Order: sequence, then structure tokens, then C-alpha cells
Amino acid sequence: MVEIIYDSNLKPELTVALPVYNSKKIAWLALESLCNQIDINFNWELIIYEENHSESVFPKVLDQYLDLIKNNKCSRIVFISGNEKVLLIDKWISIANNSSKSSKAFLLQAADCYSPNKRLKNSYDKIVKENYDWYDQTKGYFYSFISDRVILYDFNGVTNLNMGLKTKYIRTLPKSYLKRGIDGYIHNHCLKVIKKSRKKIKHYYDNVLYTDSVDTHGFNNISIDREVYFTSKPNIFKVTNLTLNDFTIGAKINNRLNNLNNVKYDLSIIISTYKNTQYLDDCFNSIIESIGNKNVEVLIGIDSCMESYNFVLGKTYPSNFKFYFFKKNNGPYIVFNSLSKISKSDNIMFFGSDDIMDKNMVGDVIDGLNGYDCVKPVYINFNDGDIININSKTYLGEGVFGVKKSIFNYLNGFEPWMCAADSDFMGRLYKNRHKLRYTNRINFYRRIHKNGLTSRPDTGMSSPLRAQYAKLSRNKKVAGPLKIMVTEPYSLINGVNYLPKMVYDNDTLNVVDPNYELMLKLRKESLAKVFNHENYRVATPVEKIEKKISSINYEKINNLLNKVIPKPIPKVNQVNNTPENKKITTNKEMVKLTFPGKKNRRSGDNTMSFGGKINK
Repeated sequence: MVEIIYDSNLKPELTVALPVYNSKKIAWLALESLCNQIDINFNWELIIYEENHSESVFPKVLDQYLDLIKNNKCSRIVFISGNEKVLLIDKWISIANNSSKSSKAFLLQAADCYSPNKRLKNSYDKIVKENYDWYDQTKGYFYSFISDRVILYDFNGVTNLNMGLKTKYIRTLPKSYLKRGIDGYIHNHCLKVIKKSRKKIKHYYDNVLYTDSVDTHGFNNISIDREVYFTSKPNIFKVTNLTLNDFTIGAKINNRLNNLNNVKYDLSIIISTYKNTQYLDDCFNSIIESIGNKNVEVLIGIDSCMESYNFVLGKTYPSNFKFYFFKKNNGPYIVFNSLSKISKSDNIMFFGSDDIMDKNMVGDVIDGLNGYDCVKPVYINFNDGDIININSKTYLGEGVFGVKKSIFNYLNGFEPWMCAADSDFMGRLYKNRHKLRYTNRINFYRRIHKNGLTSRPDTGMSSPLRAQYAKLSRNKKVAGPLKIMVTEPYSLINGVNYLPKMVYDNDTLNVVDPNYELMLKLRKESLAKVFNHENYRVATPVEKIEKKISSINYEKINNLLNKVIPKPIPKVNQVNNTPENKKITTNKEMVKLTFPGKKNRRSGDNTMSFGGKINK
């Protein structure tokens, strides 16, 4: 169905083609861009194609922009729709067929792109006035909602950014069933048409890097490979340290884009790591398994350790993982404080990079924090290299726990100590009488190894430093907030590949990325090795032996009771007890007979003494 939304009867010389699909959250960006075009001294038209589906936004979204676009020299607005899913190439062809006969330039506009404010003018000048066949920009910035980073595109390719061509070429574009490489297909068609009259295409490469423009990535219907390309194709893409605030696109656009990226998670897991790369895969794999389909982010701070930094470079992680590098080594607690500031959840959990999560941990912490201020999970210890025995003695987490972010912020987080700051925080939490929940099953496995904070000579349980911190904590007169929350600067590590779980392709809305599924499968297989028969043991429960209660044989007892047993007569020695045979016993002899092991202390005295010494 083709609907003419607006027509001033002024002949447009330029067509802006806007194909849309599954862009409900981002399509406004292209319309804002068209409203803010400047120095336009020609008539142009806007043609939109969006099929009907659950995420459709047109034509309703046009209502708030219609007057602004019309007042910016737009002479005609057309909306094309249908009930069936249409390939992108068919949308370009349909838009071209519905363009005005007067149109000389055809601009390919992405729904998720905020174009430079002179894009229409520059394209018109080159294609219409200077008779170029093709116009594009060889430099530009991408912002990824998936990995929260800005990437510079800098490449002189066959096709580039913000493309435009003569309308007459696109009108003769043959139908194709291509799902990728559409831009190259259109460019190749132009070459074929041009070769019939001349040898070479007249291509204008705009090499200016515009800071009033940004392409976005994450809310669109594009190739699932682009996020990986950001790091795997350094000759084309270069990851920068820029943020959205560095672009001159206006505060209104900037704030709206930032709000789009403010995803609210159910839990933020914060990890600090330093010189323990041999344990990271076990830790991360167990976290991925525990998260499952839950809405959780994982923030990992590398505490000034190049070994750990190089370990994660080039590796692939789910898009809810983010890695940050701290230039100064200050211990885990400053890392925790710093990353808590950027966490996007009302609940945070601190975890050790050398520990292993149980599958139930994330769910138990999220559930616990729904009704409590802090959740202390149950854990068991295991020595590095030993098997895990789940019947070992259980403990409650001290450094590993979940807490409401509001309470953590109120208390100004951890002391900036190298160790023992978790116990200090717990002490303040107890004294402020916050509601604590203890889990009722094993949630994680704490690895004991020689490089752990509690094992190292400088920070171990018997170290002078830990004793000093414990004394400082005990001597605190106020259990309230610290004066400030101490943090340190850090930078996002850009050399990591992030894979989104859900992607969009040309056929199916909201599908699971096969690359993500493969990564998940490999990580699960790796985690399974940790819990196999060689290094994990479910201890055999001790069989309880029930005490047997003997039955009473009353018949036997009665028989015994009724049986008359003669009473034995004691044997008595006959003594001749006549007066002449009686022997007179003195007091002294009586004492010896009464207390045979005790010497008589009163020799020569005809009295007995049973007490202590008598002072005369």
C-alpha cells in the first residue's frame, strides 16, 4: 500500500529513501537528522517503507516531526507498507519506483543513523550540480549500544557511509534475493549501466570526519557480524575512547541516546582480577552458566595487570560482560568502588575472579535482595588442584555478597585498603542493623591458592597489614558512612569481542545468534571439565545406621520371676569371742586401721586428728 502523506506539488530534485524494520526504539534518530539539515536550497522528498509487524512505528511516529520536515524544504512525503516481510533490496526498488520523476539524486538513509547536518546539501551539490554518479563518506563514527563504545570507521572502500547516487541508476536495479552485500550490489549495477556509455564511474569520496554525525549499532536490522568486525577488522574500524558526549549532535539527541543505553539490570556482578589468569575461564564460564537467561551485567576490573589485560584481548564474551583497566594497582576494593558507580542495577554483587559460581547463585542473590538489604551466600573451600567435595564444611561469604546499591552508596563503599575492607564493611552493615539474608544451600566454591589475598605473606590472615586494618576497624567510633567513596580512573578495554545473544536477520525477528550459541556451548563444555570425575567429587553420604530397639520378652521375664531361687547363705568365720581372747586396740592402731594409706601425724598422742594442722 502506498500512502501520500504530504505533497506540495513542488517538484523534488532529491529523494531520501528510508527503509525501516524493527526499529521502534531508534527510528526517531533518522527523522531528527532530517529536521536538522541546513543550507537546503532545493526541494526534496522523503519516502518510507515499513511492513506491518509488532514493532512498526510508521506512520504514527511522523506526527511529531511532520511540520519540522515540511518546513525544511521537504515537498513530498510517501509511506509504503505491506503485511509481508520484504527483503531490503526490494524496499530500495519499491522506493525508487515511487520516487518523483523530477528526482535526480537518491540518498540511502538508515533508520539508526544521525547524518551530518549538511548531508543533503553536500550530496545534492556533488550528484546534481557536479554530475557525480556516486557520493559517500569514507570516515565516520559508530556508537555501539551493545558494547557501549565509539568506533571510528576510516576506510576508502567500494561503498562507504551516507551513500547517494543518481536516481536513474536505482530505478533500473534488477531484483535479487541477496540478504547481505546490498550496497555493493547497487554499486556494481551502477558500474554496469555506466560502462555502456563510458568506461569509469564518477565516484566522489568525502574524506571529512564529521563530528555532528553518528551511526548507531544495536537497535537495527543489520548483519550479525558487525560487532565482531569492530575489533577483527582493524584496517576498517578503530575503537576509540570517545563517548556520546563528544559529538556535536545537541544535548537533546545526546540525552535521548544515553537514555536508550540505560538498560536496567536485575543484578550487577562486579569482579576485580590481578595475576590469576589460570582461573579466569573457570570463573567466567561459571558466571555465564549461573546467569542463564537472567537480566544481569558483569563488570570486570583488571587491577593494573598486563597479564590479565592480554588474556582477555581478542577473546569473545557475551555482550553483558564489560572489561575495564585500572592503571594503578590499589587492590580489589577500589576497583569495586569505582565500577559500582557505573553499574546499571539497583542490586550489586561482589565476586572473586578465582572462585567458581554454582548454577543457583545468581538466582538466589536476586531473590534474596528482593526482601533483604544484603545476601550472604553459603560456600565451601577447596584447595587449588584438589577435587571439590560438596560435603565439606560450609561458610558464609564475607568478601562475596550481594547488597542493595543504595545502601552501598550510603555507606560510601569499601575502605581503600589492600585487604580486610570487606570485613570492615560487614561490621558497619551489622551495626546499622540492616536486614541480612543467609542462603540455605551452597552458592559458590572458594579456591584456596598461594596468590590469594588471604594466603599471601603481605596480605594473609596472619600478616601485620591485615592486623593493622583490623585494629583500625575495631577502633572506629562511628559505624556510619565513610567520609568519601575512594575511586580510581579506568578505561574500557576495547580489544574484546562482544556477542549479543539476540540479533535480527532479514527473515526472522529476534533470533538467537548462532555464534552466541556456539560460544555458550564451548564455555559449558569447558565448565563441565571442572566438575568431572577427575577434579570434582560429590562425597558419598555416610549411611546412617538406625538403632535397633530390642523387643521385651515378657514371658521369659515372668518365668524368671515365678521361679524360686534360693537365697545364698553367706559363709561366716567362727571367732572365739570370749573375754580372754579379746584384744584391746589403742587409738593409734585404730587410726591405722581406718586410714591405712595415711600416716599418723600425731605420733605419741592418744588422740585422732582428721582436720588440718592445729596451731598451738
